[in-house]
Amino acid sequence: MPPLKKRKLSHDSNEFSSGEESEALQKQKKAKEADGDEAVETEEPVAAESAPQKTFKDLGIIDSLCDACTALGYKAATPIQAEAIPLALQGRDLIGLAETGSGKTAAFALPILQGMQ
Repeated sequence: MPPLKKRKLSHDSNEFSSGEESEALQKQKKAKEADGDEAVETEEPVAAESAPQKTFKDLGIIDSLCDACTALGYKAATPIQAEAIPLALQGRDLIGLAETGSGKTAAFALPILQGMQ
């Protein structure tokens, strides 16, 4: 079997980082240019400070794990934790995307640990 050709997609656009474009993407760009359309982002990201911070207890984490979080210095859930923990506690599948150091590991680990109790 021939080796797979790997291409990395840019997060900021639909273009391949190597400069290659699929035919469909090229046609789509030409159609947009003809119509005068531009890609416009309509939603602004919500700042972490604008949403009220939730405690781990608010998210449904049991007392023993809340106490462990407090002992480690974690008082309030980060935005990724506030979104992911309730879904994980429901047994839902999820994929989280957030910056390094934002608490993704705890967002996945706390519901797993709770399920082991």
